[in-house]
Amino acid sequence: MKLTAVERFNEVGELAEETIGRTLNISEGGMLLEMVMPIPLLSKVALSVGLGDSVLHVKGEVVHLRKNDNGHIETGIQFEGITDENRKLIRKSL
Repeated sequence: MKLTAVERFNEVGELAEETIGRTLNISEGGMLLEMVMPIPLLSKVALSVGLGDSVLHVKGEVVHLRKNDNGHIETGIQFEGITDENRKLIRKSL
């Protein structure tokens, strides 16, 4: 199981919450996390994702929320301002 650290920021850019989620899938455009508690839709987040021997640090926005069969929340995050280096890291992990 791969875990992702999530930092959520409020409307003025201050840290509002820190939590973790289980990585369900990842692509160059975003990722899907399974979480116990929902993060509000359209929240800005900073993510630290373990990919093999590396850690991907990327920012994004929550664009999708759905309750799954086990009662957890599937959280879709669209990456913002992803670097070429991070794209290569993601491609390498797929």
